Amino acid sequence: MAVKQGVDVLVYVNTGTEATPVWTAVAGQRNATLTLETEDLDITTKDSSGAMRERIATFVSWSVSCDGLWVENDTGLQALRDAWRNRNLVQIRVKFADDDIEEGQAIVASIDLEAPYDDAATYAAEFSGASELTRLTSM
Repeated sequence: MAVKQGVDVLVYVNTGTEATPVWTAVAGQRNATLTLETEDLDITTKDSSGAMRERIATFVSWSVSCDGLWVENDTGLQALRDAWRNRNLVQIRVKFADDDIEEGQAIVASIDLEAPYDDAATYAAEFSGASELTRLTSM
C-alpha cells in the first residue's frame, strides 16, 4: 500500500494567461486541503421502505485551502491578493506527488495574513470552485 505524504501535495496558481499558463506554487506552504462536496435532495415519501430517508445526489462543488509561511515578494501569493482585490477568478491546481492533478477556476474566498510579534508571519487562503474541477495526469 502506497501512502500519500502531505508534504508532496502543493497548491499552484496560474500567474500567466489562460492560453499560456505559468503554474506557480504558493510559497511557504505547510498545509493544503482539497474538499469535494455533494448536495443531496430528499426524495422520501410515505411509501419509502422502512421509514428510511431516500436521497439522490444533485449538485457537486469543490474548494481548496492552503496555509503557510508568508514569504516576502512571493509571486503566487501576490497573484492571489491581486485576484481578490480585483474580484477576478484564478486558475488553481492541486498537484499530488504521483502527478495526479486537480485543476479549475475559483474565486479567492479569503486570504488571512497573520503577523504575530513573536513568531513567523503566515497566510491562509481559501478558494471556492467556480467551474468544473478537471482531473489531469501530468503537469
